[in-house]
Amino acid sequence: MPDRKTREDRVYFSVEEANQLVPELNAHFDLIQTRIARIREIHHHLASLGGAHPGKLRSELLALHGELATEVEAVQELGAVVKDVEKGLVDFWHRHGAGTSSSAGVTARP
Repeated sequence: MPDRKTREDRVYFSVEEANQLVPELNAHFDLIQTRIARIREIHHHLASLGGAHPGKLRSELLALHGELATEVEAVQELGAVVKDVEKGLVDFWHRHGAGTSSSAGVTARP
């Protein structure tokens, strides 16, 4: 379990702790990628209609954006810092030498 002592609300992880979260991150980013793909499909379809926003598609877009935000928040609640949702890139804060800290990147999805 990560060191829950925080500085400026940061959660610090060892490399092993961060690596243990990769399967869970992959699950979140699978859902994120699915939502992003569908959002793009809808935007492409709407563009072909000249920008019209039929009610059903507009409702679906709003729902997808909400689901996307929920997934990103779930990743952040794990203590990860989301850097790129499309690449699945997150950072984890860790401590090293003399009490300093920095972030290290992990790509959940290749």
